[in-house]
Amino acid sequence: MRRNCFIDNQKIKNLTEYNWNILGLKKNKIGFGLCPKCNLVLQTPSLSKKKVLNYYKNTSIYFENLIKPSTNLKNTTKRHLNLIRKNVKLKPKNVLEVGISTNYNFKQYLNYGVEKFQGLEPSKFIAKKFKKSKFKIFNSTIEDHKFKSNYDLIILSHVIEHLIDPLKCLSKCSKSQKNGDHLLIEVPLLEKPNLFPPCYFNIEHLNYFNFYNLNLMMNKLSYEVVAKKKVFKGAEYPVITILCRKKLNLKRKFFRNIKTDIVVKKYLKKENIFWSKIDKKLKFLDKKKSTYLFGAGLHSSMILEKTNILKKLNVKGIIDSSKLKQGKKFGQYYVFSPAILKSLKKTNIIISTFSGEKEIFSSIKKINKKNLNIVKLYS
Repeated sequence: MRRNCFIDNQKIKNLTEYNWNILGLKKNKIGFGLCPKCNLVLQTPSLSKKKVLNYYKNTSIYFENLIKPSTNLKNTTKRHLNLIRKNVKLKPKNVLEVGISTNYNFKQYLNYGVEKFQGLEPSKFIAKKFKKSKFKIFNSTIEDHKFKSNYDLIILSHVIEHLIDPLKCLSKCSKSQKNGDHLLIEVPLLEKPNLFPPCYFNIEHLNYFNFYNLNLMMNKLSYEVVAKKKVFKGAEYPVITILCRKKLNLKRKFFRNIKTDIVVKKYLKKENIFWSKIDKKLKFLDKKKSTYLFGAGLHSSMILEKTNILKKLNVKGIIDSSKLKQGKKFGQYYVFSPAILKSLKKTNIIISTFSGEKEIFSSIKKINKKNLNIVKLYS
């Protein structure tokens, strides 16, 4: 699917393209390009709207530990609440969070003084986790959801980068709010490419913002940005949080735009160097042995795309511990349960992930430590 800029309706200038294996789908051509007017970077060509929505409904599994929330989650929630405390005069009574991965925020906002806190979540798997809790969850996408309440505050933390048309979805939010109500948004920030991880451009992120085009988009919806916070340390990648207030008859504020094409070019150069190093590590593996990748995610998509693994090694399939992924196809390969490890002999197992490499290595060794060549790429 080809997309124009949803802010300015401009045709997109192509910057790079990939041919990615995607869970549950065939190989797809995915590109990233630049709006020449507002410098928004977005994914085009991308998956169709139907494929994107099905992906999130059936395979999205970002779910935090309910008992012990991560340090990153605690820091994020603290940052959001600090912005709200400093810039919102009256405590919001009725709050909606779009995109739920934990009940941690529910508890923190109730402690802050919110009377009613609800969630909107497209994943069936995640919504089911909250079925017996006091936390009210609407199992729907924001595109399909019908707002039946007015909300003093709507939170969209790491949501709008996943949406095909954020402007349209935020317009729905605006209709459920009165003049003076607030909207909090956090997204990856397209600044300082030296801090971007490999796979910064990925299948799940459809839009890449800077403050200029974020502000421009919110002004179009009659929201003024009352506070912003950029984070460059302690996060997986740079992020920006903005707190917006709905204001009728808004006078637009204009800010200096950053040339994001330069940012993207610097990142792509860094990405090519990174995958070239990974390719050199793979060439030392035994070609006669069968090979499996452990991890049915973007990292495996990139290994298959950016290295010569298919020419050098006999790849048989993908292994993943998620039951939601098992049995599905990842491009041309099937995704197997880790139980298959018990029966494998003289086989290369490449741990294909950035996070949790040591934990995965240990879990594989417990299942079968004698007959497998377990390959760690980063430690």
